[in-house]
Amino acid sequence: MNPAIKTLGLRCSFGKQVAVDGIELAVPPGSVYGFLGPNGAGKTTTIRLLLGLLKPTAGSVRIFGLDAQSRRAEAARLMGALVETPCHYDHLTARENLAITRRLLGAAKSDVDRVLETVDLAADADRRVGGFSLGMRQRLGIARALIGRPRLLLLDEPTNGLDPHGVLDVRRLIASLAEREGVTLFVSSHVLAEVEQTATHVGLMHKGKLLLQSSVAALRSIQTKTVRLKVDRTDEAIGLLGAMGFGSARHGQHSLQVDASCAEGAARDLAAINVKLVERGIKVFGLEVSEPSLEDIFLGTIAGVPVPDRSMSLVS
Repeated sequence: MNPAIKTLGLRCSFGKQVAVDGIELAVPPGSVYGFLGPNGAGKTTTIRLLLGLLKPTAGSVRIFGLDAQSRRAEAARLMGALVETPCHYDHLTARENLAITRRLLGAAKSDVDRVLETVDLAADADRRVGGFSLGMRQRLGIARALIGRPRLLLLDEPTNGLDPHGVLDVRRLIASLAEREGVTLFVSSHVLAEVEQTATHVGLMHKGKLLLQSSVAALRSIQTKTVRLKVDRTDEAIGLLGAMGFGSARHGQHSLQVDASCAEGAARDLAAINVKLVERGIKVFGLEVSEPSLEDIFLGTIAGVPVPDRSMSLVS
């Protein structure tokens, strides 16, 4: 099956400034691909290249196997997009705004009601958009992108500027779209913790380069898991944990930090660790596992911390 998005050596320059530097995306169909990086990393430029709004300086784009330059119209029909802040006619209702897009695309009349229901705006369909909150306007922008039943949805910073309630609404919508609409989602964001809650795959951008792309599951599987313990007999606990396959280090008089990535089987289980310590008569006052977030992984990657190659690609 063809990738939803495949780029080869994709590059875009504005004069002497290189905005996108030879990136090679591979987005699986049916995935929620988090396209991550700080502001200015080249995310929006990349999305404009994928949509054909910008012409690449070099390289190619394929959308479900179609060359996005030579077969631009066909590729465009497979995509829906929300790029930066959505623009609506404030004096028109939500339904009227969507009807304009529907007519331009030649989509079925039933599409308007379908997408309003999908983004939970059916009850507000006949309200003027000028009275909508920012979160409702974002959801209306996503509804517009869904007109015509695209196979690929590109969302550029969809939660940018929203209050916590609006962020939650959009996050829930993104999480449900792949299953409900059968679309692949390509979601850019500079807030790594936000995308971490919905993405199945990620690509990390920095200064125009794609540093890393992977499934979230593969990325987590190779990251070090740390167990933090508080016990009364620290030296004895270190010896016992070493026998169980853990490397550990003292952090304070009664605190331990344990690298759990090398331990296998039941030794990974917090309950098993607790049982062994208690059986030895060691009092356990606290025990928790800490895993690196996407933000931790990203910061480590741009700092040059090596990432083991296990079902992922790391681009230098």
